[in-house]
Amino acid sequence: MAAASTPKTSPPDSLRFHLVVYFLCILIGLGVGWVLWAKPPKAWSAQQATPGPDRKIVLPQNTDPNVLSKEPAQREGATASQTKCFQALAVIDPDLRFAEFMAALQQMQPGDAPGVLKKIQEEFRPEKTPNREWEAFLHRWGEIAPAESLAYAMQRDTPNSQGYFLKHFLEGWARGDCSAAAKWLNEHPTVPEWEAAFGGLLRGMASKDPLGATKTALASISDDAGWLRDNAAGYLAAAIMRQGGSDELQKWFASLPAQTKGEVEFKKKAMYSVAQHLDFQDSKIARQWLLAQPSEPWRSEAAYHLVAMKWGKEDPAAALTWLSELATGKVPVRPGAGRQIFQEWSMKKPGEAEQWAKSANNPPFLQFLASAKEPAKQPAKLPTTQPPSQQ
Repeated sequence: MAAASTPKTSPPDSLRFHLVVYFLCILIGLGVGWVLWAKPPKAWSAQQATPGPDRKIVLPQNTDPNVLSKEPAQREGATASQTKCFQALAVIDPDLRFAEFMAALQQMQPGDAPGVLKKIQEEFRPEKTPNREWEAFLHRWGEIAPAESLAYAMQRDTPNSQGYFLKHFLEGWARGDCSAAAKWLNEHPTVPEWEAAFGGLLRGMASKDPLGATKTALASISDDAGWLRDNAAGYLAAAIMRQGGSDELQKWFASLPAQTKGEVEFKKKAMYSVAQHLDFQDSKIARQWLLAQPSEPWRSEAAYHLVAMKWGKEDPAAALTWLSELATGKVPVRPGAGRQIFQEWSMKKPGEAEQWAKSANNPPFLQFLASAKEPAKQPAKLPTTQPPSQQ
């Protein structure tokens, strides 16, 4: 007996049906997506074009929008300018506080200064008042009331305190009348902390006439006044950079004389300050400038080390190679900064440091690095090398 046959569904027809449905779904999805992209729904467009009820700006009625720009209510027992100073010091934001305080100081009259000083001491206290506001007040007081401010300074209890106030008052006075300030200091050669007072005078002069202040410093500072000479070089370099930029700063340095012992030391300190400013602006410019300096008694090796140390934190291999080339170049520089750069590098990435040492072709420089004291952790090992004459 023949077995009953079972009807079969054709696989090709079933597969064809599912494929057609699948592709139709894809086409529908693409069509809907294109419509939404080309022309968003009206509700969506309206929402993006106009702010909703919760975005409406409602201005108050019958009010003065500039009420806060009017003169502040004067404090009891204080003048208007004193009140502005007090309100400015109470501002939390440091930049806004300084800007408002400086504006208030411009309106301060000589008779206002003692009241502002008393209020700062009682309410804000100098040790808590930010230094730039406190020092700006002292400079302004010295500028508008030199006799009263200097008398206040001389009444302080200790020579150190007297010198501190004299320095700031003379700086402010020199900004307004440097000739009168210099005349007063010449007439009082025995005031406490005379060098500090003269430093303040130079800073005030430099803010108006840095080239004139340079001549005053060179003509007035004795050869043995190391502290004053060092600080004066920094004041003047900063003033030149601020007013003339890096080009004028380099010209200023080139014009400095170096005949006497004091002039040589002054130029050496000035070289460090110039390198510091140039390096802050552009490390590459600072390195090029240093390479152009001849081997003279005023050359500051500390300037090379300063630039190398900063560069060494970013690219120790390049900084060490630069120092290595300097150590044996036309302008030899003792590679003292190389020790610290190499030690710090070998602590962080000993493999890279050791590989650089193996590839460096400067045995004397490597021996110098190897002679450094061992840090707390073992640094990368330097290859054993000897000068060419001993190899």
